[in-house]
Amino acid sequence: MGQSRRTMGVLMASCLWVAPLSFAVGCGSDHEHPDDGHHDDHHGDDGHHSHGDPVGPPSGAMCPESSTLTYENFGEKFFADYCLRCHSSSVSGNAREGAPADHNFDTYDEIELMADHIDQTTAFGPDSENDKMPFNGKKPTDEERRKLGEWLACGLKE
Repeated sequence: MGQSRRTMGVLMASCLWVAPLSFAVGCGSDHEHPDDGHHDDHHGDDGHHSHGDPVGPPSGAMCPESSTLTYENFGEKFFADYCLRCHSSSVSGNAREGAPADHNFDTYDEIELMADHIDQTTAFGPDSENDKMPFNGKKPTDEERRKLGEWLACGLKE
């Protein structure tokens, strides 16, 4: 029993230490997460989103002075091609593939509100190559993910 308690203590301590950085990493079930208003998505065993896995770290993407990426010439098409099949207010029920109801990218303003989350799930940069989204279907190329990181880092130019 002493060994089990020590093991449990180490596991609990590691969960507590990891939790602020990335909740639910190996601690508890898929449905245990802080009620902070943010729900992180990942591919579950059934092919649908489930909650619990953390988003990735910030991509660290930078905004070069020479950047010409805008919502009009890049962002709008990127989100139409890769995100709106689940993350649209016009999609409901099972068709959302588990995407939370408050994660819609129909408009520039909705994308702007979720920019950090989008960076941590989808964008590439020097610090992290985040490719959790989209978890199925047509996926952006590495170059498109780098451009997404750049566009986000440049303040989502319209």
